[in-house]
Amino acid sequence: MTRAILALAFLASAPAFAGHGHGYGHDHHHQRPGVVRGTLMVQNLTGRQINLYADGAIVASLAPGATPVYLPVGVHELSVRVDGRVLNRITTHIDAYSAASWRVDAPATSELRVHNPLPIPVVVTGPGGATRTIPAYGEAFFAHVPVGSHALTVRRTSGQVLERRSLSVGPWEPAAYSVRPPSTGVVVVDNEQPKDLAIFVDGVRVAWVSGFGETALELSPGYHRLDMVDDCGRYSYTLRSVGVEIDRYDDRRVEVFGGPQPRGPAVSVDMTIHQPPPIKEPTRAGGVRAEGRYETREVAVSVHARP
Repeated sequence: MTRAILALAFLASAPAFAGHGHGYGHDHHHQRPGVVRGTLMVQNLTGRQINLYADGAIVASLAPGATPVYLPVGVHELSVRVDGRVLNRITTHIDAYSAASWRVDAPATSELRVHNPLPIPVVVTGPGGATRTIPAYGEAFFAHVPVGSHALTVRRTSGQVLERRSLSVGPWEPAAYSVRPPSTGVVVVDNEQPKDLAIFVDGVRVAWVSGFGETALELSPGYHRLDMVDDCGRYSYTLRSVGVEIDRYDDRRVEVFGGPQPRGPAVSVDMTIHQPPPIKEPTRAGGVRAEGRYETREVAVSVHARP
C-alpha cells in the first residue's frame, strides 16, 4: 500500500514531458498538484522538429528520435504538426501503469502542380494515370500523390505527345513543373480513300498512310509542300498537293479524297507510222491507175516511264 502511494506521488510530480537531450521540452501546461500522469513514447521519424498537440493545445516540441511525453491519465485527442501542417491525428488512452507509444513518420503523400505557359491547351497524364486538361496559360493540381518518382506525359489535345519525363515528389513541399514549348508543329494526314499513300514533304518521301487511316507528321516551323501520292504500282499519281505554313504550336489536318492527278512525267508515248506511196497498177489501155489503197509498213512506239 505504501509503495502504491509513493508511485502515485512520483507520477503526480513528473513534468508534463521530457526533452530528448537537445534542450527540447518546454512545459506548456501549468502543473496541477494531484494529477496522475502516464507516459506516451513518441518516435519522431520525420527527420524534422515536430509539435505535439493534446486536446487542441500544444504540449511538446520534439526533435527527431524517441522522446517520452507525460500526459494526464485518460483519453486524449493527439495531433502532430510541422510548420502548421497536420501530419497525423490519433485518439489514445494514457494509462498510469503502462506506457503508450506513437510512431510519427514523414508524410506519405504530397501534391503536384503543373503550369502550362503555352498559348495552346494541353492534356497531362500524371501519377497513377490521372489526367488533367490544362487550358492555355493555366494550371492543374494533382492531390495525394505518393512520395517518390512518377511519370508525366504531356500531349496536344489531338493526342500527339509533346514530352515525357520523370518527376520526383518529396514529402514536405509540393512538386511543381512547367510544360516546355514544342519545337515542331503537327500536320495530320487523313486518308479518306482505300489505297495506301506515300507522303512527300518538300519532295522527299517521309511516311506512309494506310487506306482510311491517319498519319501525324512533325514539321519544323516554316513553309512546307505536302504531296500525297498513290505510289504502289509502276506508275504514280498525286491525289493531293498542298502548301502549309507551320508554326510550332500548330495542329492541322489535311484530308485526302479520290480523283488522282498524274504526277510528273509518268508516261509519254512517241508513235511514228511509216507509209509507202500509193500503189500504181497498169490499165488495159496502157495507162497507169493509182489505187487509193495504203499499207502500214512500220510502226515505232516509244514509252517513257518514271524510274
